[in-house]
Amino acid sequence: MGFIATGKLSDFVKLETALLNADITTDRESTFRPAEGFTLYRAHLQTGTVAATKKATVQLLQAKDASGTGKKALTDPVEFTAGDGGEVAEISVEAKQEDLDSNNGFTHIAVKVTCDNATAVVGAAVLELGGASYKPVG
Repeated sequence: MGFIATGKLSDFVKLETALLNADITTDRESTFRPAEGFTLYRAHLQTGTVAATKKATVQLLQAKDASGTGKKALTDPVEFTAGDGGEVAEISVEAKQEDLDSNNGFTHIAVKVTCDNATAVVGAAVLELGGASYKPVG
């Protein structure tokens, strides 16, 4: 038998806007947020139409502080390739607390998104923070 939740989803997961309605044909990164108190991390990207054969990408980054000191990849990029006629992308990438390089002082995470489309593609990303150690405020 798996985990049985005894509260609301908001008791276990915190959602943060990482990117709101921005052109992602240029690399975009969210601000770095503290990972402390969370054991699970997920970024979810949703885009407007991506042209056929073009890619949208989402990735989690890690850093030593909120200003992004020493930033590096927390996860490999996850790519979506649009099919014939173009498609809307909905992709996610996940990591666990043990993936964070905490032994070397990495304590913050951010979301990076991009798209290789020739024309503007609007995207929005959400950062989900959760896990057993999360305790909602208020």
